[in-house]
Amino acid sequence: MVLCKIHVQRTPGRRFRLLACSFLMVFMLQAAGAEDGPEARRKAAVQLARENPRAGLAVLRGLLQEYPQDVLLRADAVVVANWADEDRMALELYQQHPGVGSHAEATEAAARSARNLRDLELAASLFRRAVNLAPERWQPRLGLALTLAEEGKADEAEPLLEALLLEQPTNAEALAGSAHGFGLIGKPVRALAAYQAWLDQEPDRPEARDGAALALSRLGGGHRATELSAPATWARIEAASSLARQRTRWGQSYAPTRLMQKEESTAALAQIEHAEGLVAQARPGLSAGEGPRLEAISRQLAYDRMVVLRDLLRMDAVVECYGNLPADRELPAYVREAVADAYLALRAPDQSGGLYLALVEEMPELATPWIGLAYSQLELENPRGAMDTMEEALRRSPIWLEAPGLRTPQANPDHEMIETQAALMLSFTEDLPASQERLEHLRDEAPANTSIREALARAYLARGWPIRGEDELRIAQTFEPDEGGVLLALAEVLEAQGRRDEGDAIVLTLMSISPDQERMANFLAERDTDRGWKVELGTVQGFGNGAQVGTDDHLVETRVESPLLDNRWGLFVNQLYHAADYAAGDSSRQRIGGGVSYDYAGKSAWLGLSRDDGSAENPAIVEGGGSLALGDHWRWQAGGSSSSLRVPLQAALRDIQGYGGETSLTWRQSERRSLQAGAAFTRFDDDNDRGQVFATWQERLFTTPKLKLESRLLGYGSFNTGEDRAYFNPRRDAELGPWMELDWLTARHYDFEFHQYFAAYGGAYWQEDYGTGPAFSARYGQRWQLEYGTAITVGVIYSRRPYDGEQEDRVALEFGFEWGGK
Repeated sequence: MVLCKIHVQRTPGRRFRLLACSFLMVFMLQAAGAEDGPEARRKAAVQLARENPRAGLAVLRGLLQEYPQDVLLRADAVVVANWADEDRMALELYQQHPGVGSHAEATEAAARSARNLRDLELAASLFRRAVNLAPERWQPRLGLALTLAEEGKADEAEPLLEALLLEQPTNAEALAGSAHGFGLIGKPVRALAAYQAWLDQEPDRPEARDGAALALSRLGGGHRATELSAPATWARIEAASSLARQRTRWGQSYAPTRLMQKEESTAALAQIEHAEGLVAQARPGLSAGEGPRLEAISRQLAYDRMVVLRDLLRMDAVVECYGNLPADRELPAYVREAVADAYLALRAPDQSGGLYLALVEEMPELATPWIGLAYSQLELENPRGAMDTMEEALRRSPIWLEAPGLRTPQANPDHEMIETQAALMLSFTEDLPASQERLEHLRDEAPANTSIREALARAYLARGWPIRGEDELRIAQTFEPDEGGVLLALAEVLEAQGRRDEGDAIVLTLMSISPDQERMANFLAERDTDRGWKVELGTVQGFGNGAQVGTDDHLVETRVESPLLDNRWGLFVNQLYHAADYAAGDSSRQRIGGGVSYDYAGKSAWLGLSRDDGSAENPAIVEGGGSLALGDHWRWQAGGSSSSLRVPLQAALRDIQGYGGETSLTWRQSERRSLQAGAAFTRFDDDNDRGQVFATWQERLFTTPKLKLESRLLGYGSFNTGEDRAYFNPRRDAELGPWMELDWLTARHYDFEFHQYFAAYGGAYWQEDYGTGPAFSARYGQRWQLEYGTAITVGVIYSRRPYDGEQEDRVALEFGFEWGGK
């Protein structure tokens, strides 16, 4: 059983049906060797498709997963996919099984889809096959003629069109197509004859009158053309506005790619402006009774303009048009949704939320207003309200679509969309494990759903697992290789892995598919910031009361990094100044240097040269280091310096320096748990060797959208081979204790964030010959993120700990600034 859509062949670039009374017909196809498919379920899918073609197509695709070799079922799916304007899918379904090529209606549907996608050579080939399979049908012959005309093959198209005129002299649909075809090949006389024959069948059809007038004007019959078109002034206005509405709906709902949607919406805007021009020309000659009629058309064009501008992502223009309307005008729901979308994109969630709320109260069965309302609530920092909204939307949306004869109900695409968005929103509320769990459950239920896999990949990325995210996206690509959302997510996970060349290649592909996608614009802005200039400044002013911490100390560090060169290399300069007052005297260190860095595909290294002005001989200092990512969870790091900063500042009082290095291995399970362990070695030039080991266990204890409570178990131990040095030099010591930090997201507005931090540490410090004593510190800090890549931090920290058995106190004030940009 194959569904066949009877409709007028589409003219170039038109993605809508020209015959308003299009309907479904059912044909029985005979195919030798075809498997006997699930007939009752197929009939039920056909019945569902009559009411909802996209839902019917979803059912047919589900049946194809159960019966992939059922040729009749696949042929049905090809025709319904073309009917639902899923042209790429129609061609893929047609080409995946050679047996479908023996079915005339499926072949004709695939030909129409190829023509819609402007693959005219393939379309002509398929139309020829359809003609051979069903020579009695005139539709594939008309499709072939129009395709040949669009290819510029007038000599081949003309005899086909002439034959159709003779064969179908009273068929309005065939006459309309023939008239259009004659116009394409530059035969206005024959086009006029076809239009006249069409007018004989449908004398009030405005398209027929306008076509005949155009053909006459091309023949030089201007007076007759005017005479013919004059009675149709209203018809032309109404036809133009109707065409604008149809183009608007195609660009809004059915274009298979973002680029095609942009093309169609641009064409729709031009058609709206054309119709508005006709309205303006008609106004001066209106009679008193014609005003309301023209006003209704003008009002509809204004509504269509707002929808098209929304689809073109010209959100400022949408809001401007909305503001120009009378305040008391009641707008249709689809227009209010376009305005709400514009306000949300323009970061005005108060206005968008009010519009979405009215829409869900008016039409609770629609999915998109619920989702828009939830996102508005998120932007208003009401995550609990957003999740409640999504749960209510899920409750109101049926999980299954049912139809008589279906053995099992089919999944409701709207419910799947709401559930996917609800799971994704959990990540915005910082509940990443719950988001991951729900998305994995959805993926297991619908493994071929690329939107779910894309959302799951983003959840993995948020948890710090870009490789795992890439695996999901590669699987999604096997179902839809050119899906824009999947490609963008793939570019993001590749960027996170440092595989920038591969990510940039995907971005180039995306630019041809979705050049103005808002999410891509945000990604590119953040990518350029991450790859661009970086400036970091940090300073600490400390005050103490002990021999080891001193009475006053001051630290300033500055670092400037260049933009990446060839996506890998960078240059940097850095400066450090550290000074302190001790009982034995004042000491300082000033280091200035620069170097080169490399970072790509999880491997990084750097090499620098600097000079320490605080040393007596002022030698050149060589420093370097690197890191290696070992999958999503492990990272190894190492570094060293010919003049290590691990040498205490007190040692500089005696011109003591030292070289050393360190290495560490980090295991990061997720954002909620990690473990780092490492070791360091320093050789002082006063014949003292110092070895250190350290470890940190991090665990997230508590998470809400506004609060995070982190715990860390810190431990270290050290030994020194020398004794009685001029700096703190315990023979052996160790420390162990917990560190707790509360991160309070106090305020947020899009990229702006204000955090406050409260932290405390309490541990036990042991030193050989001095026993064990308490160590304590507390910190309060603030972080002001002004925009992505730019932040200011301030803080105050108090610490108290033993040195050689004596407790010493220190208070420090902290300030930091970081900036990143092109």
